[in-house]
Amino acid sequence: MDSLGGAVGPLIGGAFVLVGNVAGVFVSTALCFLFAAVLLACVRLPARTGEPAIDDEGAVGRVVAGVRFLAREHVGVLRALTLAVI
Repeated sequence: MDSLGGAVGPLIGGAFVLVGNVAGVFVSTALCFLFAAVLLACVRLPARTGEPAIDDEGAVGRVVAGVRFLAREHVGVLRALTLAVI
């Protein structure tokens, strides 16, 4: 199982269809996406300073460097990404 959402999501969706109707499920899903978009729009990052460093780390090295940066500077964003993966 890739994630908990893959198992629980359809179960919750089925329960919503049983309780309400299909149109209500689509509306609630659209509202959830709108809420997520508003939250993403509220994220403020500091302005970049200086020139980007040019290096030959490779893809894995850049991912590790990005996670380290998030852990050091933006713990909330790292938590949100971790929850999104779970």
